[in-house]
Amino acid sequence: MPGSSEQPEKRTGREVAWILLVEDDPLVAWLVPHALAREGYILIIVADGRQALRVLEQELPDLILSDLRLPRMDGWALFQEVQARYPQIPFIAMSEHADSKEAIRKGFDAYVQKPFDIRYLVITVRWIIHEAKQKEQD
Repeated sequence: MPGSSEQPEKRTGREVAWILLVEDDPLVAWLVPHALAREGYILIIVADGRQALRVLEQELPDLILSDLRLPRMDGWALFQEVQARYPQIPFIAMSEHADSKEAIRKGFDAYVQKPFDIRYLVITVRWIIHEAKQKEQD
């Protein structure tokens, strides 16, 4: 779709929300999907922002959950691309190194400080997806 004006579509009527997880740490990339799958979410996992953009060219997720420090294209650059192309997709940032106030001020829907309590992450994801669905219905 590069060079095309067509936008990928978000499948409507999906019973289960799907999340694009952008994470290069193998432990986090294992732990997060296991916890969120128990909640009924479907995840696609990629290791950097460039891979995430390729996924987004095919279909839009209900949420992006991304580390900020990534190889090749970091989470900050990915967020800017997503905001420019697909501003309707909620985006949660995760990092050990960023300031939560800075992340929220820059426009992220939520920020999760690493290391995190997995229960807090699950609650945050559930809340952001719920809020996004409410906006779609309004």
